[in-house]
Amino acid sequence: MGVSVAFSSVIIVIAFLISLALILSAISYNLNSYIDSAKKIASYGKVATLVRVVYANVTGVSSSGDMNLTIIINNYGSLKLWDFNHSQIIVDIVNNSQTLSSYLLNYGSNWSILYITAASGAVLPYSDGDPVYPGENATINATIKLAGNLYSTSSNGTTLLFNEVDIVFVYSNGARGEYRVVLNG
Repeated sequence: MGVSVAFSSVIIVIAFLISLALILSAISYNLNSYIDSAKKIASYGKVATLVRVVYANVTGVSSSGDMNLTIIINNYGSLKLWDFNHSQIIVDIVNNSQTLSSYLLNYGSNWSILYITAASGAVLPYSDGDPVYPGENATINATIKLAGNLYSTSSNGTTLLFNEVDIVFVYSNGARGEYRVVLNG
C-alpha cells in the first residue's frame, strides 16, 4: 500500500509540473506577443509623423475631364518613405451642389513620383524603389478622370464646378498626410 501511495504522489507531482510548465509557457508567449505589439505601436508612432503635410496644385483639366494634380509630400519624420507600391492617394471633391465624389489613386496607375527634392534643395531624379529620406520632398503627378458633375465644357473652355479638393496620402503602414486645396474663383 505504501508503494501505491508513493507512486500516485509521483504521478500527481509530474502532472503538476507539466501543468505548471504549460502555464508558464503560455504566459511567456502572451508576454512576448504583448511586447511585439508594443514595439509595433511605437514604430507606427514614429512612422505616423513621416507625412505631416501634403501640398497640391490643380494643374489643368482637359475637355474630357482629365484633371492633373501636382502633389508634394514632405517627409518630416525620422524614417525613410519607400513603400509607394502599397501606398494610396485619396481625393475627395465636393461640387457646387454639395455632392461628394471620391477617387482612390494607386501608385503606378493613377499617380507616380516625378522627382525628389533633397534637404539641400537639389532636385534628384526618381527611380522605382528610391526612398524619400527625412527632410526630402517627393513631387507627385496624379491624374483623375472627373465625374461629369465636376466640370463643364463650352466654346470658352473647361469650367470647374467645384472650388475645393481634399487630398489624403496614405502610406503603406497607415500613416497619413492630408491637405485641402482651395481654388480661386
